[in-house]
Amino acid sequence: RSEAFVLVAATSGEGDDAQTSVTYLYLDDFSNVALQPAAIETTVESESSRASKTMATITLTSNATAAFVYLETDHAILPGHFSNNAFHLLPGDKNLASVEFIGDSEFTTEELEAVLTVRSLRDTY
Repeated sequence: RSEAFVLVAATSGEGDDAQTSVTYLYLDDFSNVALQPAAIETTVESESSRASKTMATITLTSNATAAFVYLETDHAILPGHFSNNAFHLLPGDKNLASVEFIGDSEFTTEELEAVLTVRSLRDTY
């Protein structure tokens, strides 16, 4: 089976007051789904105007559906946390594909790129 889930999105309100709720309906156990390999690419950016360099935005893109995308850093080198993790990444989806990394201390985008690891469910088998 190649279908893993159905994405359901509902929007209420209009303009700046619009809020969208997203949920996934799983069609089968992921062990029964033939997930395609996903080439996940990342771009790390930090606003140069920030006084403190403890936050960066990671934008992710994928050529295929990537289930349960998980980001991590080598915590011994660059401790911190992500604003979102273990999410689904769909090809061409820009809404769910930006994640903030909040470091416990100052860092450069180059330092984050060097220790950033991105995995998805497909990478586990």
